[in-house]
Amino acid sequence: MKKNLLSIIMLFAVMPMFAQISVFSMYGTYKGDTQIGINNANEIATDKKRPSEITVIKTEKIDRVNINFGGFNIGKYTFKKLVLNGLSFANTAEECTLTTSEAIYTDAELTDGKNTLSAHISIEPGAKGTIKGGILEMDMVINFKDSKLYTHFSGKMTTTTGIDKKEHENNTKEVIYDITGKKVSQARKGLYIINGKKVMIK
Repeated sequence: MKKNLLSIIMLFAVMPMFAQISVFSMYGTYKGDTQIGINNANEIATDKKRPSEITVIKTEKIDRVNINFGGFNIGKYTFKKLVLNGLSFANTAEECTLTTSEAIYTDAELTDGKNTLSAHISIEPGAKGTIKGGILEMDMVINFKDSKLYTHFSGKMTTTTGIDKKEHENNTKEVIYDITGKKVSQARKGLYIINGKKVMIK
């Protein structure tokens, strides 16, 4: 009885490690559309959809990612690349979230159709993105020239990037742990955690 109770306690102790979707599934390029409200967040819903993309890039810090945002146009300008470094991320069993609690100051690469330009911009605190089922939804406020750009991006992952090939190959293999949290090569009879899910082998 005590042995069974101990096993159950240990199972719940190790489950949080496996009840999360793999962070590798978030790295890549998401292609979709951006809607913008210029100086008015309420205009986002009625704005035309502007083709754009966001690439989520792995960094050396386990809880940080960088993103490249570009492709959308404002008036005569097209944002070719807007680099945001050091966004925080967290993952659960269903989704990954990207956030920034502080303002981000960066340079954007633009084009007016003839020339490539550089503009100093800032992203206001509170930018947030959610990745679920290969779909990225992200909201941020961009200060550009004398305007506030309230942006909403929605896109689907089209390519993976920023992933070490060996890590990706290992991630696609079946990963098995016993109820003590020990990694094993093969599941025999009993309760196991296989690729993050509880499985009873009879």
